[in-house]
Amino acid sequence: NKSQSNVSKLVLFVLFFSVKTAVKELTIIATIVLLTFVILWYPWLSSIDSTLRVFHRLFPLGRGVFEDKVGNVWCTLNIFYKLRKSISNHKMAFICFGTTLLTAVPINVHLFFQRSKYTFLLTLFNTACVFFLFSFQVHEKSVLLVALPSFCLIYWWPTEMLFFLKVSVFSMIPLLRKDNLLVPTAALMIIFRFVFKSWAFKTDDITISKSYLKMKIGQVSEILMIATSLAFLLIEPPSRFPDTWPLIISVISCGYILIFLIWGYTRQFM
Repeated sequence: NKSQSNVSKLVLFVLFFSVKTAVKELTIIATIVLLTFVILWYPWLSSIDSTLRVFHRLFPLGRGVFEDKVGNVWCTLNIFYKLRKSISNHKMAFICFGTTLLTAVPINVHLFFQRSKYTFLLTLFNTACVFFLFSFQVHEKSVLLVALPSFCLIYWWPTEMLFFLKVSVFSMIPLLRKDNLLVPTAALMIIFRFVFKSWAFKTDDITISKSYLKMKIGQVSEILMIATSLAFLLIEPPSRFPDTWPLIISVISCGYILIFLIWGYTRQFM
């Protein structure tokens, strides 16, 4: 009985020490975060009007669900059902919030119970896809938030991630043209393609034969993206529909990213 009592005391001491350490670390982190928040917000805390202006920029509900043509679900749905005319901005914001939350929660709950480096990276990729496809007022450059974890997944899925990176660049073609960045982007893409392939495909004949179908699908998709990009650059759209090519690019990009989200979901739960 005495030994059991000593063990119980030791366990309670260890638990108390662990909880005390955790609370101390959490307090330090919370203090640093709050101080950083106050420092960053200090220039706009002088008046309520300045603070509200910042909030308006952070949550631009007045702009609508999307501004320019972007490769997400809402821009694509707007072709068939005019969201801006039918649903108010505040209602649309709640719809976007609910859709994003419902789509992102399962993969993050799965990560909580199946913690590993691979699952973490795949969850980052899937969550970024969810936010790009379903969030309110998504910018074209937001696809870069999906591209970051895709780089980390190259070790496991080189063919798939290389193709996604091409899709991410393709989705930004109208923006790159607007900012006069098409030439440097094309040059970097060619360099990256050769460097990447020299590293990724040093493999045996069995692996190559297994990925033959994926490579063919990727080649057909690449031809489609190149042809669409050239059409956007060389063919003038009808005067009645000046945004024809950006809209086509956004719809194709949305389709590919949606397929990648489904692919990521299946890989995470398999």
